[in-house]
Amino acid sequence: AEAAEAEAAKAQQELEMTASQLAATENAQQQEAEAAEAEAARIEREKTVGCYLTFSDAGQGSLSTVWSALPVEGALAFFKPQKPVPQHKFTANQGRSILVSDCGRLRSSTGQSSKQFFKGIGQFVKSAKNWDANIIFLAQLEGRPVSIFLNDANINVVPVVFGEGVDSPTLARMKAVAVFSEAAGTQHMSVLKLETNYFMTIAEKEGAGLMLAT
Repeated sequence: AEAAEAEAAKAQQELEMTASQLAATENAQQQEAEAAEAEAARIEREKTVGCYLTFSDAGQGSLSTVWSALPVEGALAFFKPQKPVPQHKFTANQGRSILVSDCGRLRSSTGQSSKQFFKGIGQFVKSAKNWDANIIFLAQLEGRPVSIFLNDANINVVPVVFGEGVDSPTLARMKAVAVFSEAAGTQHMSVLKLETNYFMTIAEKEGAGLMLAT
């Protein structure tokens, strides 16, 4: 009888150990799942951390950059640096700074203000390259659509497609950027290749151009 009791006690102990091990395993799995979920959420949040391009009617029309951890409503473009960004970029003046002013109001712009507008967009692209960033143009400004082209070391003319990103390695290879009104871009950049100096000449005459090579 004693032997049977001892055997039963041993079996009970083994059951309790197995239950304890199962509970520990389930707990560990739950912690792993929670950690994975938190990491996925962090990665998702990280996607929106960067620099946004915005337009305002203030200052006879101005383009501004806004460094933000969250999406900025009405942003025209966004770049995400692949290098560390100092915290003060996000905190000084709420991350906002004017890129260009006097670039014309919504639906109304002169030749000179349009050139300022194009130049500001080009400066945003250059800034993205300086930050080793991925860049995407999100939306056209109502009433003032533009076309944007890049020119690389192999003299390829590369159109920037709205809604499709240009990654950091691709942007790093670019030597120049040209910005036009949508119609002028279609007219003057419907080619596959252009020498960079000719690319810049057309850009300066018909829109705005900026060298990106450092």
